[in-house]
Amino acid sequence: MPEFAIHRMQKLKSLAVLRQVAEHNYRLVDTPNADPERQANNQVLYGTTDVEADVKSKIEAAGLDPAKLRKNGVIAVELLYSASPEYFRQDGQGYGEYDPVRLEEWKTATLAHLQKRWGSERIANAVLHLDEATPHIQAVVVPLDTTPRKKGSAIRLNAARWFDGSPKLQQRQDEYHEDVAHLGLERGVRGSKAKHQAVRRAYSEIAEDVAKAWELRQQAEEDRAAAARDREIAARDREMAAKDRAEAQKTLTEASEAQKRADARRLLRPLSGAQTGF
Repeated sequence: MPEFAIHRMQKLKSLAVLRQVAEHNYRLVDTPNADPERQANNQVLYGTTDVEADVKSKIEAAGLDPAKLRKNGVIAVELLYSASPEYFRQDGQGYGEYDPVRLEEWKTATLAHLQKRWGSERIANAVLHLDEATPHIQAVVVPLDTTPRKKGSAIRLNAARWFDGSPKLQQRQDEYHEDVAHLGLERGVRGSKAKHQAVRRAYSEIAEDVAKAWELRQQAEEDRAAAARDREIAARDREMAAKDRAEAQKTLTEASEAQKRADARRLLRPLSGAQTGF
């Protein structure tokens, strides 16, 4: 079965949305599809747990004032990177499990892609999630455009340059696939009738699949536990039956010995009487 490179994008237009991204990415609020016991495995790759501050820092470093940005303009873009679950898993591995060697190779390639395509001046934040069904990286980049122009500032926020229209979105997919193709990952079907999914919508659908998988896993674990209990009960029954058979055999043996002794006494009794009569 083919294993695919996965890349999704979502424009972020307010500081409030950045705070929501931080709450989710750094588990500051309840995340139903994440395993709390594995949360410590997550890795901060760029920035801090304060995504808003990280984005503001990149904007200010470019010489722009965050307080003077255009209202309803795109101030950052969230990028989701992953791969087909089968890519990360060895034979026999399932939900939430992964091959550490493959994970490290994919992480290295994805970070190289981020650096190559966006550069340190735009990458504000990135976190690797290992507490869910499949490893994935969620990154936040600031769309700083430095291409020369005749009027206006030479440096500005311009997400349209990279993300407006299907051809540009397809180009982002092409670039990510190009940078991870050496891992054996394939690109999604070009020209597919399936529409591009934003990070939040894609994430929601992934969460539904994960929840369903989790429910099935829980049921499987309950079934295995019930089967183990049944085997334990059956083993105890076999042990009791073996003891009963041993006791029965012992009783039969004792009865047989008693019968032999009784038969021997009956044979001796007439002989003793005859000897007494002389």
